[in-house]
Amino acid sequence: MAESSKSPAEEKRKVTVTEALAQLPGEKGERFATVFKHGSLLVEIYAPRGIDPQKPHTRDEIYTARGIK
Repeated sequence: MAESSKSPAEEKRKVTVTEALAQLPGEKGERFATVFKHGSLLVEIYAPRGIDPQKPHTRDEIYTARGIK
């Protein structure tokens, strides 16, 4: 069987919030991770801590929020 050259984000079609959160923080302390990729669509999880240092983006974005009790 040939090995796939796709990343885990490209292989999966369903990602739970728990699976996405498990990718944070990244190896270098990143606050975001790509959890799904298909063509030009990227689904990322972002978990700001304290001050949010983001700048305006060149791509359209949709945000959802999840509170933790």
